[in-house]
Amino acid sequence: MGAWLEKLMTHLGLPYQICDDSDRPSSYDTYDIIIPAPWIPCTHEVYSTGKVVSELDFCSRYFPKDTYIITISGTDGKSTVTWMIYNLLQSVTTPEKVHISGNFEYPLSDTLTNLLKLPLDQQDRHIIVVEVSSFMAYSLMEFSPDMTIITNLESDHLNWHRNLEEYFLSKANLITRAKDGSYITQQAYEKLENIGYAFPKNVSLYGTSIAENYPNIPLISTTGSLNIHDTQFLGPHNALNIDWALHIVEWLIQSESDRSRIIETLTSLPWLPHRLEVISHAHGRIWVDDSKSTSCQSLRAALSGYKDNKVILIAGGSDKWDPFDALEVSLRDSVEYAVLIGATKEILADKCRLAGIGYTESSSMRDAVEQAYGHSHPWQTVLLSPGCASFGMFRDYLDRAEQFRDAVKLLAEQEK
Repeated sequence: MGAWLEKLMTHLGLPYQICDDSDRPSSYDTYDIIIPAPWIPCTHEVYSTGKVVSELDFCSRYFPKDTYIITISGTDGKSTVTWMIYNLLQSVTTPEKVHISGNFEYPLSDTLTNLLKLPLDQQDRHIIVVEVSSFMAYSLMEFSPDMTIITNLESDHLNWHRNLEEYFLSKANLITRAKDGSYITQQAYEKLENIGYAFPKNVSLYGTSIAENYPNIPLISTTGSLNIHDTQFLGPHNALNIDWALHIVEWLIQSESDRSRIIETLTSLPWLPHRLEVISHAHGRIWVDDSKSTSCQSLRAALSGYKDNKVILIAGGSDKWDPFDALEVSLRDSVEYAVLIGATKEILADKCRLAGIGYTESSSMRDAVEQAYGHSHPWQTVLLSPGCASFGMFRDYLDRAEQFRDAVKLLAEQEK
């Protein structure tokens, strides 16, 4: 994030200093504000200075006129929903005025810099679709999205937050601050209600009829439905993701031709990069990159699509104190053999033993890919779905995905 903030500060002509724990100052007295990187936990000493301003709060001071902000958060599904909304909005409005940002490879500070570099008469009425992590939402004071989606709430990131209630309330900051309203699931509503969160009046529940209509997804404000099998997204969780996206873009639909473009986009939209993305058929196997799977819940969702064709699974990573109690059934139903990596491999090994499936442990992605290939058969899927954060073995989920792709590519070259 530092490089993107540096670009923004330079463009704004503001003095700044970038540092990390290895060269942090002995005193913070000379600083007016401190913008911590998202991975700096709330227990770090900078939070006691009273000078912390989140990246979102800082950026909100400089948004051009009539910038419309849509935020998507939750434990799982937020990246897919962000991707869908971004593409659907581009299909019914000026594509150059729709941006994808936040916890989605492009920080909000980078998106803002690019907007501010446009000629003044081209800066207004842009739409930014922002994926927001709990870290980003933790200390919000100024940032107010126009619309918010909360996908679901499960245990996550307890190595950063002090407890589960704090994690949930970080997400709820976006609901509290949404100007036009929020869409949340019944599940998320109940989780927040149980901890005593006071809901604003402009909150709407959605997805309540998805399970009973699956695989058909009712269209908004019109008759008819979309069959999920006509899209490249499978599973009840993706039907819910599509329903969220449809609710958000509904306000921009002005005609039946707009609606037709929405449906056409949904039926042709490719998988989100690094989210159950088929990357190769090396050696007759189906190699699938699901590196954005960073929680036990997202791993279970990925495995739910393979009950009829068991996979060779590569899983594991940094320990976020995620509960893996419910994983055993998913492993038994969908996995033939597992290759385990990272700090959680012992925890996952225990779940594999309980599920009655074979496994091995690996210390590198290249070895993990070779092990997975050795235990697979032709036309079987080899699925990288870590179910954990990437830190420790990799810089981030993108580095993890890149190393997976490189290892598969190297394996493919041995085929020639």
